[in-house]
Amino acid sequence: MRNNLARDGWVTPDTYDNCFNPVIDGPSVYLFLLYPRWDFGSALVAYVGMSTQLSKRLEGHPILTELNKLDCWYMRWFKPTSKHTLRVIERKYIHKFDPPWNIIGRKRGINNV
Repeated sequence: MRNNLARDGWVTPDTYDNCFNPVIDGPSVYLFLLYPRWDFGSALVAYVGMSTQLSKRLEGHPILTELNKLDCWYMRWFKPTSKHTLRVIERKYIHKFDPPWNIIGRKRGINNV
C-alpha cells in the first residue's frame, strides 16, 4: 500500500524514507492508513479528507483520537493539490478506497479491529 501511495504522489510526515515530507500549511488531500499491530504487510485506508490548511487540520483531528483508541498503528499521508481541485480529488480517493471512517450514510469505523 505504501509503495502505491508514494508512486501516486502521496507523502507522509510519519516515516523517514523516500516518502517523507513535513506537513505543509497549504491545500492537500490527506488520508489515515491503518495497520493491525505488528502486521505492517496489510493496511487499510481508514479515512480520506481535504484541507486548505493541512497543518492546522491535522492538529487534534477527531478521527486520530478514535484511531488512537484501537489496537492498531496508523500513518498520516497527504497529497498536495490546488485549492480548486480539493473536492474532486478527495471524492476520487473516497471512491477508490471506500474508507470506513468516512461516514456519509453509515456507521463510522470498522468491526473487529
